[in-house]
Amino acid sequence: MKKLFKLKKLQVMTALLFLLVIGFVACKKENFKQTTDDSVNITGYFEKDIANYSVFLNILKLTDNASFLGAYGTYTVFAPTDEAFKAYLTAQGKTSIDQVDINVLKDLVKLHLIEDTVSTTSFTDGKISKPTVSGQYLTTLAKNEGGVTRIVINKLAKILQGNIRVGNGIIHSIDHVLVKSERTLAQEISATPSLSIFNKLLIATGWDVKLNTPLSFVNGEGSYVSVLTTTNAAYKANDPTLTDDQIVAKLIAKYSNTGNPMNAADSLNVYVAYRVLPGLKYMADIVTASSHGTKAPLEIISVKLSKDSILFNEDVFAGVLEKGVSADRDISDVSTTNGVLHFVRGDFAVKKRVPTAVYWDVADQPEIRQLPGIFRVGGKFQSFTRGTLRDIRWDGGNNPVVTYAVSTTGNFAGAYYSDYLQISLRTAVAQFVEFRTPVVIRGRYKVWISFRSIRGSSNSQNTCSAALDGVPFSRTVSFGEYKIRAQGDVGSVASDPTPTELEAQGYKNPITFNSSNWNCRLLGTMDILTTDRHIFRLDALTNSNASSATIDMIHFIPIDQNQISPKFGPNGEIVY
Repeated sequence: MKKLFKLKKLQVMTALLFLLVIGFVACKKENFKQTTDDSVNITGYFEKDIANYSVFLNILKLTDNASFLGAYGTYTVFAPTDEAFKAYLTAQGKTSIDQVDINVLKDLVKLHLIEDTVSTTSFTDGKISKPTVSGQYLTTLAKNEGGVTRIVINKLAKILQGNIRVGNGIIHSIDHVLVKSERTLAQEISATPSLSIFNKLLIATGWDVKLNTPLSFVNGEGSYVSVLTTTNAAYKANDPTLTDDQIVAKLIAKYSNTGNPMNAADSLNVYVAYRVLPGLKYMADIVTASSHGTKAPLEIISVKLSKDSILFNEDVFAGVLEKGVSADRDISDVSTTNGVLHFVRGDFAVKKRVPTAVYWDVADQPEIRQLPGIFRVGGKFQSFTRGTLRDIRWDGGNNPVVTYAVSTTGNFAGAYYSDYLQISLRTAVAQFVEFRTPVVIRGRYKVWISFRSIRGSSNSQNTCSAALDGVPFSRTVSFGEYKIRAQGDVGSVASDPTPTELEAQGYKNPITFNSSNWNCRLLGTMDILTTDRHIFRLDALTNSNASSATIDMIHFIPIDQNQISPKFGPNGEIVY
């Protein structure tokens, strides 16, 4: 057990900050009592309050964890009370914790423990950002009872007293024992009566076997998937008198184009694959991007947050609103051993996509989002070494770093959300940098790079070539190149080119802020062959002793769409 806290942590896709507490503005909220007692550590606190935590303390001793939690460290413990354990033992058909297998108790401790301090103030995205020592994530939601809003963990345990601060961390007292998931996705779906039709579709297509595959890891990346299921009620909405088998037969007749749903190319197989998203994605993760790749080849599903609803495939094409389907957030976020299970209020099929503009903020990286004291906080910055940013790779001499910075004043102000990335792109330092893009729908695009430059700086002229998935763009970019002012910009004169003339020269003004320090260079036109995330790469061509390249955004805009607008503002505004 002494290696318990040395377990390798899972990499996480970061989550968009969206509040789960909707509609509770007028409600009386529970005020958590915050206790601070630096004289004791976690184990010492339980020893002092033996009347409420005698069972949990006993478990810590039985599993050899009491000494760890009584020593120096940084932990968060979700501590079930003795009353919680009484209910747990009754459900297990046992009368004493001594009757529970020691390995079960060890797993129980791991599920209630996080190797970091996590207070209730960070429970705003539906999922705690740090995994437990067991590797599973805990979900959070706000539940109103009698005019009091309580935080509920894993849809089960209410926090009775939160933010109890002790010498080596935080304790949250809870009224239920958390239970580790022991089922795979296939097993969870099979055990859910409301998903019997969807389960029959899994069996018909062979996806039941795939979703029953145990978790594996390759280069530290888990084989997690997340499944968007449709309930029996949704399938029977138009045919309530039909049996499950009759509904399945109709779906097979509608979608199976080869007569063999087991065939990966069969339309029914693709129909199921379209509901499977690669990666461990809770609802909080899903809303962080406007689209996600699926297991259906070359197909993506779009995501839209509308008030308190999460909508899939609701888009406007050619001025026509295509209605989507909404997630049932109350019952979604079901953790399993190999992924996450979600529920969707309606049936949906693969939606063919047209090329769509992607305005990509390169500074919005998952690991940076995990730093609330830094992310988009004016005046803050932090440097990252190689290997610490999952979607950015770079190499070169002198141990180059990528620096995230936020400037709301001065001549660096004006970037989208006021933040940007800096890297010393020169042949003697960072020889290249690669970014993994968001999902881009296959099609033909003009690709632009938005960056900061300084007029008249003779030593800031390092030039880079650019490529997408190894295919070079037709133009290079010089990060010292000063923006050409266009008519209509602040300070412009009649002799300046119009925005259209400037675009023809391969430039545009990307920002709303009154600044001439930001430029946007057309790299060229690119045929993107697959709907997926891609690798955007910059290679240093020169070695001037220059300032670091300062990159704000990359724009992928279909060739038949407006290339000049929108413009982007320092507070996240988008102006067309």
